[in-house]
Amino acid sequence: MPPARRPPRYAAAPISPPGASARAQQARLRRAVPSLFSASPRGPAAPSAGTLAGIVGSSGDDTLYGTAQADTIAGLDGNDALYGLAGDDVLDSGDGDDVLTGGPGDDALYSGQGNPVFAFSAGDGHDRVYHSDPVGQFIAVLQFQADVDPATTTVERSGDDLVVRYGNADSVTVVDYFPGGDDPWPRGVDEFWFAQGAVWDTAEILSRLPPGQGL
Repeated sequence: MPPARRPPRYAAAPISPPGASARAQQARLRRAVPSLFSASPRGPAAPSAGTLAGIVGSSGDDTLYGTAQADTIAGLDGNDALYGLAGDDVLDSGDGDDVLTGGPGDDALYSGQGNPVFAFSAGDGHDRVYHSDPVGQFIAVLQFQADVDPATTTVERSGDDLVVRYGNADSVTVVDYFPGGDDPWPRGVDEFWFAQGAVWDTAEILSRLPPGQGL
């Protein structure tokens, strides 16, 4: 049986189209978390002690760090900042306007409802992003730091996933980027931001797919 088609972009409910409120939240994130565009692509320095694997946040706004090992970090609700550091980590920010930075290693990054930013630098490895927005209410962003050149960043389709190749043979796979039946809306990630100032929206991302891989 073919997968059920998702609702149209602005179907259901009295919601605002993705734009005003979601972009206001993204602007707030850019002001509140300078490390998104800082010279230090790893974010603020982690605490020197007391950081353990298996960290669980709260319903408030948390800043959580992993270790050099393979960690599992859960932010729960609130507007969280999660840093996996080294190791093959699992970061799950829950709902909220969150920033997820896996760091070096092959990480899995999950986010619930909200306007998440998934941050990447050269040398981060091969990561996977899991985020869905069934009615197109939010804006999710892949943020690439200054050591990632948009001119050498490429995209390709692999089944229902979008694979982004960048940096030093690194990649990000956006799982289920292509919705069932190739319904063009909504997608789990809406924009790519580059520290150099380039912004790729959905139309730009799709235009960069190899011939025959688009809708």
